[in-house]
Amino acid sequence: MHRVSLLVVLLAALSLAGCSKPTRQGTEPLSSPAAGYVRLIPVKVKETPDTLHYQWSLLGERNWTTPSVSGGKASLAGVYKLNDPKTYGGCPTWLCDVTFTKQATDWKWELRLHGSNGKTATETGTAAGTPEILAPKDTDTRLPADIPLARLGEKTLTLDAPAS
Repeated sequence: MHRVSLLVVLLAALSLAGCSKPTRQGTEPLSSPAAGYVRLIPVKVKETPDTLHYQWSLLGERNWTTPSVSGGKASLAGVYKLNDPKTYGGCPTWLCDVTFTKQATDWKWELRLHGSNGKTATETGTAAGTPEILAPKDTDTRLPADIPLARLGEKTLTLDAPAS
């Protein structure tokens, strides 16, 4: 019994130390994407007759420092390489939320971009129509990326990730 416990502890320690089965970069769902790409991972947070909320995780193989949201477009700026020792303040992981909330005669939409560096940008608006999610599946997209996320009537909400 003592040997089995010791073996389990040893295997757990090796796994935590990175001595487990190697994987190729860019092929696992939560790994960094291949060079020149971003990985977009959507999650439906809430869906009721009055609310639709999706959240996309954006995983980059580079850092961005600054989010902005304007005109229904969430954008990232301030690009630099992941391990650049002279630049700091950015991050490769961002969350982009789109929330639609039913109003009396139309829908309120909110587009929010938040980085693991603590920076956030948000915009809200209203439009008539039926909310539609345009990016419901995991995908790797070549940079620069201008990704349509959702639509409400004539209003399309997008995510822009520049290459440089």
